[in-house]
Formats: sequence, structure tokens, C-alpha cells
Amino acid sequence: MNSKAYKSYEISKNEYRELKYFCLRYPEMKKQLEEIDSHSEKALRLCYSFGQIDHALELTTENEIVRGHLLRSVTENINYERLDVPMGRQQFYELRRKFFYILKTLKMG
Repeated sequence: MNSKAYKSYEISKNEYRELKYFCLRYPEMKKQLEEIDSHSEKALRLCYSFGQIDHALELTTENEIVRGHLLRSVTENINYERLDVPMGRQQFYELRRKFFYILKTLKMG
């Protein structure tokens, strides 16, 4: 990945990596949430993290099918070719960049 790929969304290569690894923790966080007291401080932090990812997905696209593929792409590191996305590759990766930009904005705010 070159740094120019995310330039239109003002995301540096290092910011992208940070957001990517945050999303890759999604399944781990989900499992932790199932195993801890739902009223604990840790549970609240995990719910907040889930909320940021879910909210970024909702703001990225209204199409629930595409949103599901996007969620799998960013949380399981699955590329376009392994998903059955009902759109072109370039469109999908543009949405993915938009998702990371929105997530960056949510995490900063």
C-alpha cells in the first residue's frame, strides 16, 4: 500500500495501519465481551469500540449487504476477491477508504 492511496481521505500510512489493527481486534473484543460482566468498565470500553466500528459502517453505506462484506473485509482482513460483493473492485475499495476515514474521524472526536 502506498501512502497516496489514502491521501484523498487524509489518512497517513501509519494511521491506516492503526485503524486496520483496531478493526482486526473486533472478533477478539466480541469474545471478551461475551466472557465479562456486562456492567464492568471493560465492557463499556468494548461496547464503545464496537459502536465506533458499527457507526462508521452505517455512515459509509446504507446497503446492508455491502456493509456486511465491508465488515468482514476490515475485521477479518478478507480481500475483495474472496468476497461476493455486489459491486466492482474499485468501488469497494473506495468505500473501504471512506470507512477508514469515517472511523478515524469518530475516534478523534
